[in-house]
Amino acid sequence: MEDILDQVARLGKQLHQKDITFALGGSTLLYSLGLETTFRDIDITTDASLDKLSEALTEYPVTVEISGDGIYNTQYRLSVELHGKEIDFMGNFSVKTKTGVCHLPCLPAYEWRGIPVCASEVWAVAYHLIDRIQKADRIYGYLEKNGTNLEVCKRLLQEPLPEEVKIRLLSLIQLYS
Repeated sequence: MEDILDQVARLGKQLHQKDITFALGGSTLLYSLGLETTFRDIDITTDASLDKLSEALTEYPVTVEISGDGIYNTQYRLSVELHGKEIDFMGNFSVKTKTGVCHLPCLPAYEWRGIPVCASEVWAVAYHLIDRIQKADRIYGYLEKNGTNLEVCKRLLQEPLPEEVKIRLLSLIQLYS
């Protein structure tokens, strides 16, 4: 597991040289926070265009899928395989909800092992929207204990979120205002 993270950090340096903003998310974000003991795959969000990302990754074997099926409204998914682990880039990560399409922005919050990590608030909301409540609750609990980024919460509240998600974000804002 550790070797793949070094590989992702190296790949990340290449993306930075091409001015591509990206951020680690999913189970690896939970792992980076100490909320998981392992991670299954590596999810990375970006708001870069598919063309720009593909051009930056020409030396890697990639698979591109147009997304938007099921509950996801993500523009594209680009996968790179490194040492048997799949790295999934999700372009313009979005989720369809009963209240509309919620864009989950790529907002790097900190660096871990040389890799930018997405704001935890974004992934708490993402997991909440895709009904992975246990993971969402772990991140919400972490934010309640360790602090939250009020600007990220306010940015997320601009999306057409379901009421129960808004309530969770508003409680974080209230806790740290």
